[in-house]
Amino acid sequence: MSSKLKELFAVDLRAIALLRISIALILLIQLWDRARVLKALYSDEGLFLRILAIRLAGPSDWSLYLSNGSISGTAILFGIAALFGLCLLVGYHSRTAAFFSYLFNVSLQNRNVFIPNGGGDERTSKSS
Repeated sequence: MSSKLKELFAVDLRAIALLRISIALILLIQLWDRARVLKALYSDEGLFLRILAIRLAGPSDWSLYLSNGSISGTAILFGIAALFGLCLLVGYHSRTAAFFSYLFNVSLQNRNVFIPNGGGDERTSKSS
């Protein structure tokens, strides 16, 4: 009976690995897509300056990308985020890589609130 319960409630590690790999691929594709417009949308030489982002940000809208507005500094942060995404992809320190991938992803989304991320947000949606 005990072995039957274990078998019934067991977790297939292959499914978890596939989920981890899928999330990492989505993160890396998103980073690649956003890196193509790094200068225009995420640096102080672009359309949305850090000072404006800081003024519009609420208390929960923190971002590592607001610490530096240069193209090279932003590119370094993109590279670090990609490195954590690669670590998550191959399963190297998966928990740490997942935590920092999440941290960098939320941080990137909070850098420019006018870039849609697929979710609903009361700041950017029209009110009736």
